[in-house]
Amino acid sequence: MIRGRQPARGGPGGRYFRLMARFAALLAITALMAAPAAASGARVQRHVWATIDECRVAGANATVGVLASMPGGGKPDLRMFAKIQLQYRDAAGRWRALPGGGTGNLALGKASRAAVRGTSFGLESGADVTVLRARVSFAWRRGRRTVVRRSALTSARRPTGRYARPQNFSVASCRI
Repeated sequence: MIRGRQPARGGPGGRYFRLMARFAALLAITALMAAPAAASGARVQRHVWATIDECRVAGANATVGVLASMPGGGKPDLRMFAKIQLQYRDAAGRWRALPGGGTGNLALGKASRAAVRGTSFGLESGADVTVLRARVSFAWRRGRRTVVRRSALTSARRPTGRYARPQNFSVASCRI
């Protein structure tokens, strides 16, 4: 190489190449620093939600529907699961799990995109149970190992669309 002459732009010894290498290194360091925050599920917590989308009483029977939503995060190697547990408010005002008012793990599919899943519970309305809500436990799993776990109580004003009865119905609790 002749002294005083700059190599061609983009050549292995050129200023452009060194600048791009520094940029790539900076980008890699930034990604590594952001990884713990993403792994902690901080972003996931804001996007999980559950709502009561059906609350009907017909004579001695009642139907309560719960709709749950969780983000996928674009990770097809993870599988998403939700577990719904109905709760009732006892005479002292404490929330208790309703016997027989729960689901097992509901498979929502791969975490390549967000998922919404709902289920309905048929109940006998009685004097002991008057107000219901649900706690939904969400899990993202890689194989048998749980990577992220979150939970949410039912809340109002969620986008239920065609799933709800009546359409767009969304409440935090249901009185039966």
